[in-house]
Amino acid sequence: MKAIFRTQKLKSRRTVSGCLRHNFRAIDTPNANPDRLMENEILRGANTAQAAMNQFNAALPEKIRKNAVLGVEVLCTASPEFFKNATETQQREFFNDSLEFVEKKFGRENVISSLVHKDETTPHLQTLIIPLVDGKLNARALMGGNKTVMSQMQTDYHKAVKKHGLERGQRQSKARHQTIKNFYTNIEQTQRTYQNNTTRLEIKNAHLSQGWKEKDAQISVLKEKLKNLENQKAEIQKRLIVAENKFKQRSGDTNEKRNQRGRSQYSRNNQTPSSTFGL
Repeated sequence: MKAIFRTQKLKSRRTVSGCLRHNFRAIDTPNANPDRLMENEILRGANTAQAAMNQFNAALPEKIRKNAVLGVEVLCTASPEFFKNATETQQREFFNDSLEFVEKKFGRENVISSLVHKDETTPHLQTLIIPLVDGKLNARALMGGNKTVMSQMQTDYHKAVKKHGLERGQRQSKARHQTIKNFYTNIEQTQRTYQNNTTRLEIKNAHLSQGWKEKDAQISVLKEKLKNLENQKAEIQKRLIVAENKFKQRSGDTNEKRNQRGRSQYSRNNQTPSSTFGL
């Protein structure tokens, strides 16, 4: 499980407004579950995107360089496995420690808004910073301008949250720093892959289910045929018993008749003629 720290520079009021509208769910957010919207939590700042934008505009200096970074969006989260195993209390402590790190790094007075999103696949903390130093916009002073400074910032963040059982990401990785935009793109790609795999599994399960239904229907037909055959067998056995009894009865009657004829013949043969007595 790894600690994840991402930043995104915002160079126009429009991008700042879009960031706030996304964070407050004032615009459609395809990767968010509307049924879990009430689980999101505001840790710092206003309660609406418009109120936060008004606060941001009020904090901007009068003179702004043409290429100045107006805002910085910071994302703090961890590997999905952390949130699967962590209790609500442990998650709250993790986000509080994350916000404390962000406030120390960028200045609490520069935090315009900070929200915990739990309506997405992986819970995370998104914080909007106005990079003011001595009353002037100076993102470079807060963030640096090279990979070494960003790498050190990720190391410092890991130190702040490692007590939650999290590891730091790979040091000196050949992969470029991942912006929040790329982070969301990867999440969406992962979700699409998951949804595609889920759809294929559902289709496969549907086919298997249909196959089992057909097999069950065939088994039911065979059981009915077997039941009919057993009934036919029982009926045949009954008929055989009746036929056997009739046969025995007829055989008995025939033998009895033969015996009677035999006795009658015997009686005739042994009877003395009446003319003999007259001699």
